[in-house]
Amino acid sequence: MTADLQHLQAIGKKMARYTSASVFAAGLGDYERGLVTDTREHGGIVTALAGAERFQVLLDLDMDRFLAKSTCSCGTLRFCRHMAAVFYQLLSEQGDPEQFQRELGRHTVGSNGSPPNSGDGDVPQPEQSYESWLGYFKEVWEWEGGAGPLFARSATFLVSRMNDLAKAAADWESPVRQAYMLSVYLFFLSATLAAADEVRPAWQAGIISPKGLMMSSAAGGVNEVVNGASPEDLEAVARGYGSAIAEQARGLVAGSGHSPGLWGTGAYRLVWHKVLHHSELLESEIRWMEGSQRELSEQSPELSQALAYLYTLAGRDLEARALLEGMPRAARFEIVETVLAVLEDAEVERGHCWMQWIAPPVPGYDPYMHRLNAFWSHLVDRRPEAGPDYEAYLVTHLPYSNTDYCRYLLQSRQYRLWAEQYLQDGSFPPNISTEELRLVEGQSRETLLPLYHQGIESSVSEKNRKAYKTAVRLLVKLRANYRKLKRERDWNRYIAQFSLEHGRQRALMEEMRQRGLVD
Repeated sequence: MTADLQHLQAIGKKMARYTSASVFAAGLGDYERGLVTDTREHGGIVTALAGAERFQVLLDLDMDRFLAKSTCSCGTLRFCRHMAAVFYQLLSEQGDPEQFQRELGRHTVGSNGSPPNSGDGDVPQPEQSYESWLGYFKEVWEWEGGAGPLFARSATFLVSRMNDLAKAAADWESPVRQAYMLSVYLFFLSATLAAADEVRPAWQAGIISPKGLMMSSAAGGVNEVVNGASPEDLEAVARGYGSAIAEQARGLVAGSGHSPGLWGTGAYRLVWHKVLHHSELLESEIRWMEGSQRELSEQSPELSQALAYLYTLAGRDLEARALLEGMPRAARFEIVETVLAVLEDAEVERGHCWMQWIAPPVPGYDPYMHRLNAFWSHLVDRRPEAGPDYEAYLVTHLPYSNTDYCRYLLQSRQYRLWAEQYLQDGSFPPNISTEELRLVEGQSRETLLPLYHQGIESSVSEKNRKAYKTAVRLLVKLRANYRKLKRERDWNRYIAQFSLEHGRQRALMEEMRQRGLVD
């Protein structure tokens, strides 16, 4: 036996943290009944057959590999009675198994594989350092399956364990509680990025990947902690744990070898925007990012995006835009969208500069147009001088921007242009929303007449009863508008000419007589 008594006892205590006292007691019973056979050791690896079913057990006695590499063929995901039985077989060669079992009974042991909540110095406590918390998370990660490829089963257990770890701080005082919970979620985000690619059977192709499950759950946790804390608590978190959190968050954008995706970069930006935005921390992070970029032989898109965002937090927009210029538009838009979403109303001029940069009046289809329109509208409401730039952007992207352009024309009270745009686009009542028509009726009723004329002719040209009914409804509305404008003579001339042109369409004339449009 290569392991001494002290090492074996340490192995047993480590195992006890991840299983229940009853499992150890069952293992002791199996050992005492002689259900451990064919025990062999080679290079610190112990194999044996255990239990009445003679399950194959492997225990790796290396303390660093023990959690991740020890297995049993019974299929239990955590430590089982068969592994405990083999442990007691090893312990019996140098110590007293029953004495060890009694010692376990004096300490709190986890149930159902959960770490103990008290009685074990290794369990995270509020008075411990940030680094101690991370060390514990690393052990949990390795034990639950994060050390190898992320399968659906291991990812499910990891998410469950992550949430249990976060809940362990529910009764802690602020700001330690928020700092600890951030450390949990940021650790699992970074560790997931560094994990080996998952292997999934083909039938799971339509299901969210194990990595996706982990990333979305952990990023959601970061969002919940940050947005659920008061500004005062977040300020205290930054003062007490800012440097440690900043170093941990770097794992989301640097050194993982995998793209952090929206969840990773989103969490990174959220932590910096809400927690770590203080000038000293921010300038220190910028210097680190700049130095990391210089050391790389090829530019890292993740680092560049992160650095560009940090520049914007520091108010260094020109440097941020210079860095973003060489990136794909998707990456540029992702940063700009985040920046625009957090700009205060007092920073409308700054927002205007960003919009001019990300949304220039270049003809063609813009896949981000509808998302950008929300920012344009918000900007124009607070800075009317931005209106011409927004209009130029919309005009150059016609016909794709037609709906948004018409909405802008209404908001800017350009009713005649609004009507002309609908006519040019071939859209007439009833394909124009009732809300828009009512608005224009109250402001510029005259501009609606050509739209109703075209809508009526378009419906009549379909030559079926349903279209005739639509045409007649539009005729009734047109008559009302002529009367409101005190132009009944024009209406009479129009309806007389209309009846003359379409008099042979009996179904149409019948519908018109029913509504009192003709005799």
